[in-house]
Amino acid sequence: MTINTFFRVLALTALLILTIPSVAQANSMYLGSSGLPLKAKESGMIALERQVMQVWLRHGYAEVENVYQLHNTGEAQTFVIGLPEEINTKDQLKYGIYNFHAYVDGEPAEAKTGKTTSEQLGFMNGTINWHKHEVFLAQDQRRIVIHRYWMRISPSKNRLFINLEPAASWKGTVGHADYILHLAGSLTEQNIVYPKGLDQNTGKYAIQPVGFEATQNQIRWSFDNFEPKGEISVEIFGKKRRQLDSLRVSSVHTDGKGNFEGTNLFDEDFSTAWAYGGPGKDEWFIAFFEKKRWIREVRIIPGYGQLESMYRYFNRPRHITVYFSDGSKQQFELKDSLEMQFLKVKPVQTRYVKIDVNSVYKGIYPDVTYISEIEFSNIATAARLEPNEWRIGLKQAREIEGGQSYSVFDLITIAATAAVFILIGWQIYVLIRNKRRKEEVE
Repeated sequence: MTINTFFRVLALTALLILTIPSVAQANSMYLGSSGLPLKAKESGMIALERQVMQVWLRHGYAEVENVYQLHNTGEAQTFVIGLPEEINTKDQLKYGIYNFHAYVDGEPAEAKTGKTTSEQLGFMNGTINWHKHEVFLAQDQRRIVIHRYWMRISPSKNRLFINLEPAASWKGTVGHADYILHLAGSLTEQNIVYPKGLDQNTGKYAIQPVGFEATQNQIRWSFDNFEPKGEISVEIFGKKRRQLDSLRVSSVHTDGKGNFEGTNLFDEDFSTAWAYGGPGKDEWFIAFFEKKRWIREVRIIPGYGQLESMYRYFNRPRHITVYFSDGSKQQFELKDSLEMQFLKVKPVQTRYVKIDVNSVYKGIYPDVTYISEIEFSNIATAARLEPNEWRIGLKQAREIEGGQSYSVFDLITIAATAAVFILIGWQIYVLIRNKRRKEEVE
């Protein structure tokens, strides 16, 4: 297999991974001046100069981060920006948008929800729920708006739609946009499916739109001066691959209602969690693998992710120690934030990972501690930047590699392996040459 073929396979792999079962409006919309009825409308003055959308996809849910660079070409104004979500089905109520947060120039914005009826938006019509907030733009001012949220993935569907059309409500075309889809959790190239019944076109339209670029764990679309139409659409099939051989936890909280077993840590569903009682510290879990595997990153959602309103009710881990089977360990302090946190570790090949909780952020009811999700990855993610680190011009968009993220250790290992094969090849060549010369002499 050539290198080009290899990357094409990876590209198709990750994209089909995006096929997670759900429907979402990933782009926010201009809703007009504050005080007007909540309705999408065209903007005559606000331009969307740059956009960077990242999606971290798993079998059970997706994390979305949308960054917008807005430019006011007219008079000063306060307007409303909103993320639409269909709510007229029971399925969408359960598998809609969770944990929505908005930031303007790095500062948290007060986000609210609102509803409209008798409205059509893309493929949605009827009652629509909006996650919305206000933005003030002075004349000729540029500002950075960031939206972050989660989506649970409906197991009854096999596709993920990311509708691109809502962004067309901004003035003119979008100057430049990067849409980046990351392969996360247990999703692999084995989850790719090609539509059948298309004769010679089978597989050609499994991933839309065409024209993407792929690296080791990432799919990227880049567009200049375009009017968004259609959607990013990817299909996925197959079961989650087994991530662990066995799991041990220090204790499990029981309340007679929910299931808070340790296995909830690895089910790729942020609405479930491992919980234990007591003061919070000095508890632990050990995850054993079927065989040794490389770990370069530990990902964790601390706290109870089912409802954002419940997050501060209970304890959340603060300081943790991560142990590996080679005897090494690393310590981390987690942010007190309901989000996936990416912890870079020194690359290690290990048979197990043990995590000790050394201290916690105390909850209103400090008798139970929750952890919603854990992931161990052999790929170091191009981690999200903090909201206050985004700058006008969105230079960070060029820096988000997300694909092959090799450390110095990785490069040394690759070089050493290549040197060994070259040496072996040279020795075989010398032996064959000497044998031929000996035969010629005889």
